[in-house]
Amino acid sequence: MHFRELLQAYGPIFLFFVTFLETIGVPVPSEVTLILAGMMAGAGHLNLPLAMVAVVVGGGAGAAISYWVGARAGTGWLYGLGRRLRIKEEQIRRTEAWFQEKGYVAVFIGRFIPFVRCLVGYPAGMARMPLGRYLAYSMAGYGIWGVASLGFGYVTGGLLSGPAIRRHAHMIDEILVSTGLVLLIYLLWRRRRANRKDA
Repeated sequence: MHFRELLQAYGPIFLFFVTFLETIGVPVPSEVTLILAGMMAGAGHLNLPLAMVAVVVGGGAGAAISYWVGARAGTGWLYGLGRRLRIKEEQIRRTEAWFQEKGYVAVFIGRFIPFVRCLVGYPAGMARMPLGRYLAYSMAGYGIWGVASLGFGYVTGGLLSGPAIRRHAHMIDEILVSTGLVLLIYLLWRRRRANRKDA
């Protein structure tokens, strides 16, 4: 069954499962699916607000599951791996502490980046990042990416099909990664400026 047929048959439920699977680490063609969904919404075959809600909720549910798995696994195994790779325990502890204290930006930006988007919840759980703030940053990042992908499909409508969708899906990822990096640089600059003022 083709993605278009699945979207027509199950609509927001299908989008929920696609985004849920992606955020627990299953490699699914989410970019193409969301752009197609946006195009179908533009043609009147899919409810756009419901599609947006499904994307955000699906991404949030997957983010919660990956966090829980990471928290259950803990970081103990990292120390054993570190010894094999000759990585000092102190380096692992510092990385863990950094992720716990300042990893919210990494979670937010990570949701814009292909592959990283699928896995960022696991280290957040390992670091025992406060769950509420983790979910807020995670759903904000994933929601912006998902809604932008839907919006791109909605606006372009029938202009894209087949290979063009795949080509523009990668373009969306590149634009969002660039936007995320600019935002990261801005946030780091603001933090550094605040630290200087405090000093």
